[in-house]
Amino acid sequence: MKKEGALAGVSDVFLPVARGGYHGLYVELKVKGGKTSASQKWWIKETIKQGYLSVVCFGWVDASEVIGEYLGVGKLTAQLLDNA
Repeated sequence: MKKEGALAGVSDVFLPVARGGYHGLYVELKVKGGKTSASQKWWIKETIKQGYLSVVCFGWVDASEVIGEYLGVGKLTAQLLDNA
């Protein structure tokens, strides 16, 4: 990714969609037991200061749940739709 111009610390996924008072969502993906680097911690803090929701997710299931909830189509929304 560095060869493609990516900066160290920038989150893996960005959704440029405003929801819930946030400008967008940044997701840092980690394997179970993985740790964030100093540059990743800096990026997360700075994006939060700028009005973004910025989270660390451990595995794709965790990430899909966070993204679904952020977009309003998470488990709770799905359950409500099923019961309608």
